[in-house]
Amino acid sequence: DEVTSGGVLGTPEQKIHDVTLFDVGSCWDYFGSHFKGPWPGKLERVTTMACDLRPSTKSVFQCDWLRVDIGDKETTIEPPSVGGEFQSLVAVREHSCHALVFSLVLSYVPTAKQRGEMVRRARLALMNRGMGLFFIITPHSTDKGHCPQKSLPILKAWRESIEALGFERVVYERHRSVHCLAFRTIGDGSEARKAIGDPPELSIAFDAQVKELKKT
Repeated sequence: DEVTSGGVLGTPEQKIHDVTLFDVGSCWDYFGSHFKGPWPGKLERVTTMACDLRPSTKSVFQCDWLRVDIGDKETTIEPPSVGGEFQSLVAVREHSCHALVFSLVLSYVPTAKQRGEMVRRARLALMNRGMGLFFIITPHSTDKGHCPQKSLPILKAWRESIEALGFERVVYERHRSVHCLAFRTIGDGSEARKAIGDPPELSIAFDAQVKELKKT
């Protein structure tokens, strides 16, 4: 029952007992607050790293995911600035985390390019060859905007763009108010590194509606 990765997705086989989960855009540290274990199988510990532009609790690190340094440096936390309240996440070691969550985050990012860059950076932070899991929870307004009866083929385009960065979608679920998507990593992240400076565009329905308003 160990968490394992083997075959073409993870060679050689590895057994994972400690998991690191990044919860990006989580001002209240939901996972850290509500999921304490026990964990399935022989999984012994899940370390949650919640980060947000404007944290609401001290267990959340202040961080702009579009600016955090993802590379060879070890994951780095800095103490609060003078007069500040929250610690800052300033660097994330490349391919160091097992799971990363964007829950109700991407639809609040202003532009399609910035959304693509958020995902590109997620791929760089996640472990390679199926050992990294990426979860997106996004509202129905992502593909419907103000028109609840008319959905656009946005999630299909998202899937193609996200998979082009070195992911494979493994689960999709539609719930009452949100879409839930799960991806696993494939390859060594080279696609994400090549896309630096030119991330894919992840559009939402509101983008098209704003363009129409500007024409009027």
